[in-house]
Amino acid sequence: MRFKLFFILVFVFFISSCATTENHRKLVDSWKGRHSDDLIIRWGPPHNSAALSRGGKILEYKHKRYLIIFDRPEKYWCVTRFVTDSQGIIVDCILEGNDCIATENEYILRKGK
Repeated sequence: MRFKLFFILVFVFFISSCATTENHRKLVDSWKGRHSDDLIIRWGPPHNSAALSRGGKILEYKHKRYLIIFDRPEKYWCVTRFVTDSQGIIVDCILEGNDCIATENEYILRKGK
């Protein structure tokens, strides 16, 4: 049991020290001003999308994962929504969830600018 607890603590520390909410926010904000086609080329097709009444769209990307901590599954998830204007230019980004994190490498590989 001690080894398992030690492993879990090391794992959580490692993950939390590498990936941050700040990096994820920086990542999604880097797409503001870019065309949504560029986002789709880099990130792939969104999981959901919705047309807005003024001609824009919302593109939604999401992920979830489960970690077993002390024999209980813990759900971690993030929904990232990109809002575009009628020309397809990304004007806003909305984050929701407890796992909206990115590493510095993810930021470099997936950023918009």
